[in-house]
Amino acid sequence: MNIEENRLQTFTDWPANAAVDAARIAKAGFYYSGYGLEVQCFLCGVKISDWNYGDQAIVRHRLAEPNCSFVQNPSSTCNIPLIPINNNELASSSTEISQNNIIEYQSINSCQYKESRKKYRIMSHRLQSFTNWPLSSIVLPENLAKAGFYYLQHDDEVQCIYCGGILKKWELGDDPNKKHRKYFPNCNFYVYQDKDDNLYLSNVKLISGTTSNLSDLGIQTHTTPKKQDCATYEGRLHTFNGWPKNIKQTPEILASAGFYYDGYSDHVRCFHCDGGLRNWETTDDVWIEHAKWFPKCEFVNLVRGQEFIKQCINNRPPLDQSVSKYYTICIYIISSKNFKLNFIFI
Repeated sequence: MNIEENRLQTFTDWPANAAVDAARIAKAGFYYSGYGLEVQCFLCGVKISDWNYGDQAIVRHRLAEPNCSFVQNPSSTCNIPLIPINNNELASSSTEISQNNIIEYQSINSCQYKESRKKYRIMSHRLQSFTNWPLSSIVLPENLAKAGFYYLQHDDEVQCIYCGGILKKWELGDDPNKKHRKYFPNCNFYVYQDKDDNLYLSNVKLISGTTSNLSDLGIQTHTTPKKQDCATYEGRLHTFNGWPKNIKQTPEILASAGFYYDGYSDHVRCFHCDGGLRNWETTDDVWIEHAKWFPKCEFVNLVRGQEFIKQCINNRPPLDQSVSKYYTICIYIISSKNFKLNFIFI
């Protein structure tokens, strides 16, 4: 089972509605045991059988068995990836997946990429790379640069400055932001912000008589995360040591929704808006609770969008008029301690 293709073939009966794709699990060193959602590493033998939406297979592998040689350095093991590594192009271990419009680099260490990452860290610099962009009538360079991409000067290939993912074959109606999230869900490009990005937005000139609200123009301004060391999914997931096992909301689900563990009871806090939630109930949906009580969180806005937030607010149960005198008190508690409103009245 050291051959990725052979591992992938064991997933013939993998449940179609499983939360994690079989290809990603096989790439992370696992083969399917044939029982439920149980998979096993071909090298260290560790087994994982509980998969949730938002799980990253290699992260789950690393957390389950951090000493496994595969998660430490795949290229030093007997693993044979699905697509052979070209050592002339990459200086170290990497895996390339080519589809109709995607080339994904899991680990990129080439000198050229490192230089590009330094050069195009700022949005306005990325935008300058699109001088010869051939598809301005199909997808705007501004939207590509905003989504973290710079132009590779070849056909219509663009590369993310944060995860190294490459997209191509753009079509009319494509949204760079959505396609980035779709093909590279592990990339946290949307939580990064550079000072020059705000300068770029400040240079937007409005025609006389038009609105001065940038959000009305579809332009979003962002602030940096409150807790920088938890800006990545993996960083948040590592904080859940000691998380109560009887809570339905797993660390993986909570981390994917932007939360990290406070270390006390079932208290979690958003890395971006610093909003805190506790007293989780079985029926609670982490994204809905996040949007419902912290609708101004920019992480929720970027990942789920304003329509989702509006639905969550509209479906929030109305407050009893008899306790209206407590409403102001509860709002104050939310803003100062960031606790869930529906638990204030218990």
